[in-house]
Amino acid sequence: ELPFEVSVLLSIFVILVITNAINLIDGIDGLASLIGTIISVSFGVWFLLVERYEYAIVAFALVGGLIAFWIYNVYGTTNKIFMGDTGSLVIGLIVSVLVIWFNEVNLDTDQAYYVQAAPSVSFGILIVPLGDMLRVMLVRLMHARPMFRADKNHMHHQLLRLRMPQRRVMWIMALVNVLFVIFVFIINRYISIRRMLLLILVLAMVLSYVPPIILWLRKKKARKYKNRKNL
Repeated sequence: ELPFEVSVLLSIFVILVITNAINLIDGIDGLASLIGTIISVSFGVWFLLVERYEYAIVAFALVGGLIAFWIYNVYGTTNKIFMGDTGSLVIGLIVSVLVIWFNEVNLDTDQAYYVQAAPSVSFGILIVPLGDMLRVMLVRLMHARPMFRADKNHMHHQLLRLRMPQRRVMWIMALVNVLFVIFVFIINRYISIRRMLLLILVLAMVLSYVPPIILWLRKKKARKYKNRKNL
């Protein structure tokens, strides 16, 4: 068990990281709200199963608000609405609180739906925002760029460079998040927290470099075609 002061600092750090991660993926219509819905449903269903209804109510209340927003944000025409920083930061704050509750409740190892590697499972459920943020920070660090200066190196930007419509990018990233949620809940009983976290990070990093590789292959093919045409 962590000392009280350390646990408070760790909780503040988790809240800041998750809140900013959700804010950073709000780059195209519907993405932050759909990812927030997937995350909240994942936690909400688990809280229902362990009969922690007070936490489930918070999760599903957020889901209700996000679905209503998502419809008008993605499919709205005359009534289109946007989220803005305030909306994404509120989503991040509520999600971070759900993460803390999820890990706290899993301290009880005798419950029927005990999650063994709860910290790693939490990371897997939030893989799209957290994985994207880690990747962007790593790229900025490698290129000696300011860590907090905005750029267009996020995953949705990479997919948009492949000339995909915004809605397709949104659905692809949502599908990846859903697959990771299923994956982490299945394997959490068979692997330690650290190994599971490492596995999630490796998978996320590998997948994050698929769009740049595809883009590089397309450019290489285009250059070859141009050279042949000039000959």
